Amino acid sequence: MPTSAGLEAFEDLLNSKIVQGMVLYGQNTQQSILADQLIENAESLLSESIKTLDMIPVTVAVTNEVLNDAAINYLRKLLAKELRMPEEKLLAEVPFENYGIDSVLVIRLSNRLEEVFGKLPRTLFFEYLSLKELCGYFLEAHRSQLLELTGLALVSATETSAVPQEVSMTGMPFVNQNRRQRFAGVTQQQQQQQQQQNNLTEAIAIIGISGRYPGANNLSEFWENLKAGKDCITEVPEDRWNAEEMYHEEKGQPGKSYSKWGGFMNDIDKFDPLFFNISPREAELMDPQERLFLQTVWETMEDAGYTRESMRAEDLQTGIARRIGVYAGVMYEEYQLFGAEERMKGNFVTPAGIASSIANRVSYFFNFNGPSMAVDTMCSSSLTAIHLACKDILTGDTDMAIAGGVNVSVHPNKYLMLSQGRFVSGAGRCESFGEGGDGYVPGEGVGTVLLKRLSEAIKDGDHIYGLVTGTALNHGGKTNGYTVPNPKAQAAVIKAAMKKAGVKSGDFSYVEAHGTGTSLGDPIEIAGLNRAFETTDKQFCSIGSVKSNIGHSSASTIRSLTAFCCFKSGN
Repeated sequence: MPTSAGLEAFEDLLNSKIVQGMVLYGQNTQQSILADQLIENAESLLSESIKTLDMIPVTVAVTNEVLNDAAINYLRKLLAKELRMPEEKLLAEVPFENYGIDSVLVIRLSNRLEEVFGKLPRTLFFEYLSLKELCGYFLEAHRSQLLELTGLALVSATETSAVPQEVSMTGMPFVNQNRRQRFAGVTQQQQQQQQQQNNLTEAIAIIGISGRYPGANNLSEFWENLKAGKDCITEVPEDRWNAEEMYHEEKGQPGKSYSKWGGFMNDIDKFDPLFFNISPREAELMDPQERLFLQTVWETMEDAGYTRESMRAEDLQTGIARRIGVYAGVMYEEYQLFGAEERMKGNFVTPAGIASSIANRVSYFFNFNGPSMAVDTMCSSSLTAIHLACKDILTGDTDMAIAGGVNVSVHPNKYLMLSQGRFVSGAGRCESFGEGGDGYVPGEGVGTVLLKRLSEAIKDGDHIYGLVTGTALNHGGKTNGYTVPNPKAQAAVIKAAMKKAGVKSGDFSYVEAHGTGTSLGDPIEIAGLNRAFETTDKQFCSIGSVKSNIGHSSASTIRSLTAFCCFKSGN
């Protein structure tokens, strides 16, 4: 046997759970003959032992792996026959729903299994969603029956003996399972110490990203627009509502908006429902924000190089599937207003407008089991979603997270409300930190990122766009007005994030700011940054806001993080 082959076999044995092993090297046919002879000799020795030492109890058993394979084949044959489909097409890890198994078929399949195994839970096919999961249930709850049904019945011969022994038959040379382990296992105390070493301030890696913004169907187009300094603000598209009918240039006119401009995405009504196993009828009633967020999550996973199955892959050590959390920032839920309008016309349709469904739809479709929530903190919703996602990853409440936000303008009610509060710009421009700014321009957007601990991302070989090293959250409290920011509170939250990240003001080279373009908000934001940086140095850090290009996208302020990632990587 060559040295390299021997060393490779030695490493394989050390990394396996095998207590004793034999390495055979040579031609496959000769190895097979030799293995058969060894097993035959072992069986002969065992038979002789039983005859001559009838006082020693002997148990011949099969391994879990062998029984699992046999059980899957048995259940596959049984279910495939009932479903009238070829056995080879019923794959162990493919969800039953992919084979069109509905509630009617579930009852039929359950009845068939009860004919074989006796009384079973009626929720069986709702708890175990694939052949592999179903097999796991039967291995645990009906092991003895499976042994008989698969022809691997446990043969047991036991008689009185003062020295009980066990021998396991696994298709390999016999191994005494009571033999002392050669290598000591990790103690519970050591595991706890290792767990305590996990640093709650570890950086979070951004390993996947996707988004759509005004004038850009993807991040490549978004980056090109930013490089070119393109103004993506337009008048309200005709397919949204009749903006001219509602427009009046004078502020304070009842039932009128003094703004008819905004940043609008293209084709927000375009959606392939069947791709996501959604009926066309259901898709029509879904909030467009829910559809857009679902599409963007899919693109984010593709960007990170993951599939639905690989995202939920089991941990090799624990055997537990990864917990994936979903955190969706959303502020406006106006799609349901169309339902009220249609009912007044006699058309009884009820469009949905439930924010939590935006996150829960993703968890349902991708079969994610981590936290799933919608977050509404007004304009900061998507950044708050990212903060919560990072926090849950660090505390161990989830292993990975999808976080982001979405915002669309589908109903004129938004513009009427913003005009009433004098929030929007009458000039149709978002003049961030510019002279004479009198408000912002609403903008649309949707964006998500895939987050994971930095150490895990490095271990898994993920592409890393950037790191979230510190986040913080607070409220401005009482100020001179409900919508007036608090520079002291802004400075405090920036300081808290800097402290967590372990950075100082001199480490910054760029700040992607809120920059709404208002005469009150922008100066207060600059004052908050000055307080937080606490430095007399000048001209060391640039400041800007992509609102000047695409407008204020409210809940989808993830565009700030997206812009940063584009700046850093040059797209």
